[in-house]
Amino acid sequence: MYQKAEAKECPESELITMTARERIMAALQRADGPLCDDCLVPAAQLRRRQDANRHCRQLADEGLVLRERDWCPVHKRKKLMNALLRGNAFSSQPRSPRPAPRLARDGQPPDRSWYWEQLSNGEESALLSVLRRALERFCTECLAEGYEVLLEADVASWLFHFLLEDARVDAKQLHCDTRVCEASGKYDMALGTIAEAEDGRPCVAARLVVEIKVFPRLGFTDQAHRVHYEHVLGDDLPKLGSLAAGVPCRAALLLDGRGYLEGTYKGMNRRQHVIETRNRVAAGVHVFVVRLSQGKWLVEHVERQRS
Repeated sequence: MYQKAEAKECPESELITMTARERIMAALQRADGPLCDDCLVPAAQLRRRQDANRHCRQLADEGLVLRERDWCPVHKRKKLMNALLRGNAFSSQPRSPRPAPRLARDGQPPDRSWYWEQLSNGEESALLSVLRRALERFCTECLAEGYEVLLEADVASWLFHFLLEDARVDAKQLHCDTRVCEASGKYDMALGTIAEAEDGRPCVAARLVVEIKVFPRLGFTDQAHRVHYEHVLGDDLPKLGSLAAGVPCRAALLLDGRGYLEGTYKGMNRRQHVIETRNRVAAGVHVFVVRLSQGKWLVEHVERQRS
């Protein structure tokens, strides 16, 4: 069974000596996900919604709380949601007792200070950093070691693995081949909390959504590659572009193992054609190209168009 993000109440003995501000911080720390102002009233034992609004705005101004419009699974609509800046919707929430942090690859606790600084400047940049790090590991630890990609599922599986190992990511919020709230169809990968769609089925209130297409070195003809390429133009980019503005980070990932994107399509460079199509139908989408250049695998990032 899928569970909603619940606002767990604090023991009454603790509430007696806590200020409203402290009760809000404690409620956000205990919660399974971000909470709206209305949900904070019972969770933090406040008298009214306006108290939650006032204190959370102050906490946000001080850089302690992140306030963004997002899907509230309790009220089943988008509302202004609150999350601890050092325990937001796509990172591990602090718990009591707090679990030991996952270790970095050298066996030491990861230094996250740079990451939280990025998050305070915008959730999108932090999510992009997480995604790029996973792609760079995929290049150096898999592709550079001779791993041959055949299908999109190969990339999704390795990406899932590297994201799981990233200490900044809440493993419970990773989903593959999944439905995203307020969108039709399925997406290759999404990161976010579980919510309930209007039809009653579970969906992901996504913070990051990725669609993947591969042009592998082995096993496919030029005609097969052309079909995949036209899926990028006609399906993947429009799907990503149609996602609600509440999804802060959307990305199309193209893996090119044979230089296919350097050829031409209708008289234009294929890679450039992807970017121009993105600019037209999905301006808010980032494009990542993983390609082989002079014997080395590279990650190239074409940022979204900014208004």
